[in-house]
Amino acid sequence: MCTPPAREEPLRGRLEPPYRLSEFGVSLLAVMPAEPDHSDLEAYAYGAKGEPQQHLYVVDSIIPGLALLILGVTWWRRKARQRDAEQAEEQAGDPTLEPGLRVLVGTVREIDAGDAAVRVRIVQYGKERRGKSSYTTTWTEVQRQVETSAFQLELANGASVRVEPGPAPKLVDELSGWTRTDLTERVAVSELRVGERVYASGQLLLVRDPAGAYRGGASWVLRPPPGQSMLLSTRGLARPWREGKARAAQRARWVVVVALLAQLCALPYYVAVFAGAPAKATIVDRQFVPAAPKKMQSCRVRYRVETSGKTHEDEVSCEKYQRLQLGTTVPVHVTPLETTLGPHPTAHGAFFLFPSGAMLVVAVWAVVSTLGRREWHQRKLVHEVPGRL
Repeated sequence: MCTPPAREEPLRGRLEPPYRLSEFGVSLLAVMPAEPDHSDLEAYAYGAKGEPQQHLYVVDSIIPGLALLILGVTWWRRKARQRDAEQAEEQAGDPTLEPGLRVLVGTVREIDAGDAAVRVRIVQYGKERRGKSSYTTTWTEVQRQVETSAFQLELANGASVRVEPGPAPKLVDELSGWTRTDLTERVAVSELRVGERVYASGQLLLVRDPAGAYRGGASWVLRPPPGQSMLLSTRGLARPWREGKARAAQRARWVVVVALLAQLCALPYYVAVFAGAPAKATIVDRQFVPAAPKKMQSCRVRYRVETSGKTHEDEVSCEKYQRLQLGTTVPVHVTPLETTLGPHPTAHGAFFLFPSGAMLVVAVWAVVSTLGRREWHQRKLVHEVPGRL
């Protein structure tokens, strides 16, 4: 028994896109299925649309620019500090003594007690830890002892000023090598001894000399400024700022070099942008290689460019592989260096991913190592050395 066909409803009630009504009747907008959208097409490991710009214009341009700005400001500030310190060093050589905050330079003479005017003793405790294939020992400062004694500072003109460094002066001097005292402890010492040339910054006073009180005698004494520590430097006042300025300039040069190398590595992408042209291609072959032990699955397509007739082969993601059937027309980008899948300029990720990563690491290292570097007398000492205790 045949089933009669269902009664058709009026056309006006069933009208849905892609149809529309007009005064002349019904128009068909589309009777064929829409072509697949290939705007997001690119070969495997090639940059997606907009991804190369993020690396080249943000990581490789803005980040080094910010790093250079920070390093430039740091260099300028340290140059200003260096200039002030050099002026203080010139004034320190002035033989005229007047009460007030002064910087004096001279040679250490006649220490009141002991063989060192200032002795800083640093004790570190060591602890080892085991890695995957080696040991690392971390030495952490656990104690810092400061011993001081008054001394005579002989100036260049032969005059002598008594220096009373106070209980906790800031000694800017070289730190001796580390000496092991037992298995888990080591010690380093910095000393200010007789015969060393030193800059001393403090408050200069003219006080009555008890030994010459019956004659009403007085002598010059340099003491720590009120509420501050005395600065004693055998390295000069300008040298630390000079070295800091040179360090900032060196780090800035490294940032510039790595930034230029990163841009040079991106040359294939720049060629694609400025010398490339869009074209059409047809998929002529497909190959799927399933996963195997120690081998990942692979989806590859071969396509022929319509303008040149040349064929190229690329690996694509499995999701895109399903869309690229035989005979499918796809957009490609033709450049003097290579032909790539997709309508947008692109390049292999290795040309900008690794350089961008290196640029980020160098920029962070340059800023941190410049701003965060402090001398031993300004921080708690922690060292990591390879090997066991």
